[in-house]
Amino acid sequence: LEFRRVLFRSVVFIAILGAVLGLLLGSGIAILVSMVFTHSTGISLPAVIGADEYWLVAGMILFGLIAATLPAFLAYRYPVIESLRAG
Repeated sequence: LEFRRVLFRSVVFIAILGAVLGLLLGSGIAILVSMVFTHSTGISLPAVIGADEYWLVAGMILFGLIAATLPAFLAYRYPVIESLRAG
């Protein structure tokens, strides 16, 4: 039971970390491209994070949880001894 909690916390942490880092990295790149574009052309192209991006992050966290939880629990249910003997 404790292992399941640790496993689930790890899955949640990885999903949230991936989504937040993706948002930060994407925002940074968008701001950099905006600055270069504005400097090159003189046309202002603001890079703004809106509600859509936050919904996208929430969706990515949910997707990450689903995508990581299924294989993790399937692997948890499979006996380690049998997989070591088969390998």
